[in-house]
Amino acid sequence: MGKSRIKTMMAPVEVANLFIFGMSSHGKYLVGGDLLFDGGTVLTY
Repeated sequence: MGKSRIKTMMAPVEVANLFIFGMSSHGKYLVGGDLLFDGGTVLTY
């Protein structure tokens, strides 16, 4: 898993939940920004 802070792979349902959130009414203010869904690999402080 390299430098990832989380040492387990994501389940397919977890990836699907991200897409479902983006297409739902809860994601209506997502306007093209980045959603980092990488297990903590990229550190941005």
